[in-house]
Amino acid sequence: MLFHDHFYGFRDRYTGEETCSAGEVHWTPWDYALADAVEFIADHTNQHGHLVWEFEDTERVAVTINKKIDRHDAAVQRRTQGKKYKATPGEYFVSTLRLMDPEHDTWPTAQEWYEEQARLLGD
Repeated sequence: MLFHDHFYGFRDRYTGEETCSAGEVHWTPWDYALADAVEFIADHTNQHGHLVWEFEDTERVAVTINKKIDRHDAAVQRRTQGKKYKATPGEYFVSTLRLMDPEHDTWPTAQEWYEEQARLLGD
């Protein structure tokens, strides 16, 4: 994808000849365009997830901070802050999600989340 060669990875390393037929390779110009777009965004995004041309424009764009709580990290801190706790070498934590009332609740949907975000931004 980086080289925009339809047969990249399917060429003889010494002669450069294709080692498979064109029907076996599934990259199209649209695939390359999408890959380029993803790479462009990744290259131009800073460590905080902001596009650099937006983040660095100090005359027109302000940076605001919203506090959020990471429930996974909070649970790990509650479990490990006791005096008697001693970490095991290589220890790490994995979170799982569960419904609080599985008989009456359903899993939240993306649409519900977007509606909630729109409501919060509208306030």
